[in-house]
Amino acid sequence: MLWEENYPHMIEDYPSSSNVNSLYIMNKLLHDINDILQQHKKSIKEFDLPQISEGFEDMRAISGVIEHELSIPISDDDLYGSRVLNAGQLLAFDIISQAIRQKHSAIFFVDGPGGTGKTFLYRTLLANFRNDGCIILATATSGIAANLLPGGRTAHSKFKIPIKFEPMAMCRFNYMENRAIITPLNDDVNKLNEKAINAFPGEEVTYYSFDSVPDDTRNLYLPEFLNSISPGNLPPHKLVLKKGSPIMLLRNIDPKANAFWVK
Repeated sequence: MLWEENYPHMIEDYPSSSNVNSLYIMNKLLHDINDILQQHKKSIKEFDLPQISEGFEDMRAISGVIEHELSIPISDDDLYGSRVLNAGQLLAFDIISQAIRQKHSAIFFVDGPGGTGKTFLYRTLLANFRNDGCIILATATSGIAANLLPGGRTAHSKFKIPIKFEPMAMCRFNYMENRAIITPLNDDVNKLNEKAINAFPGEEVTYYSFDSVPDDTRNLYLPEFLNSISPGNLPPHKLVLKKGSPIMLLRNIDPKANAFWVK
């Protein structure tokens, strides 16, 4: 059974002492696995795995959410932002701050053309209230917008809002449809990616993968051969990026830990 085979390896990084029994460690591991599954709208109950002991999950559920929200890093630049707000931003900052501090229920609509500092205002508000120990749930309607906010998630993911898929539902991207480049081969895609990175300003940062085959005791698969394999659903062995360059996230493995598959 996969669970029994991999269980000793999965708990290696969990702190242990004479005061921590094996049942607690197993429940902690199952809870962490379930936490990752829930981010993908799954549950450990849907799989052939041991179940979390009664009471353990309820005991940790609330504290785990609070712990995550309170652990979101606060940027010094975002904190300093309250000192450099322009007149319009400062007016919105003061009104929203007053409503929060007085615990008034309110809805605010911040509008303005792109580049006028709306996101700067949001980040400043998030940083200042999180610095005071408040829990702020930062959400947006799209993943790109959510990524601009520290600790941001899409609203349907954060609040588990169901998305209704219909047989005839489709999206049209009129701006991009005449600019998309159709490439039948992954080699062509890699060449285009390399060309795009070279044209992008900034300093290159190179990341290398560490490829190996489990239980290859006879070393039949040399690292050079493994490094040369580049399946379409995984990043290449040599990944060259630049700060600010656009990338595609193939899979959200663990959004809380910023763990993604990148292409």
